[in-house]
Amino acid sequence: MNYLYGFLAALALAVVTGLYGFHVGDKAGSNRIQVAWDADKAAITAEAIRAQAAADERLQAAEHQNQELLSEYQDKVTAANTASADLAIRLRHALGAPAHCDSLPASGSVPGTAPAGPSESDIRLGQLLGIVAELRTEAALNADELDTLSAEVKPQL
Repeated sequence: MNYLYGFLAALALAVVTGLYGFHVGDKAGSNRIQVAWDADKAAITAEAIRAQAAADERLQAAEHQNQELLSEYQDKVTAANTASADLAIRLRHALGAPAHCDSLPASGSVPGTAPAGPSESDIRLGQLLGIVAELRTEAALNADELDTLSAEVKPQL
């Protein structure tokens, strides 16, 4: 029976020693996993920061380019409006209307014109009307381009 008690004592000692060793070994493995996890988490965070910085840079570049395009088109619209106002003044002057007059006289009521055949003023009027038609076409094209650009730029803002 002494052998049995000795055997049970040795078995209990082996189990306790094994459990202690397992616990210590498991803790070391757990520490290695935690270190690997922290390193992976740091790498993911660094990559996310780099990606965000690159996205911010692309956004700022797109906004800058869009602002330049909008400014360029605004300059074109301003120039077209100025040219239109200048043309209106020249038309009024050519037709003999006062510069402050907002409406042109009706056809055939221009003072100082003769009803016979095409005169020089009729030819000039035809030329001016051709220029007006060209300017209107160009203004419509510019408006279409501006609308297209606005439609492109607005989603990016």
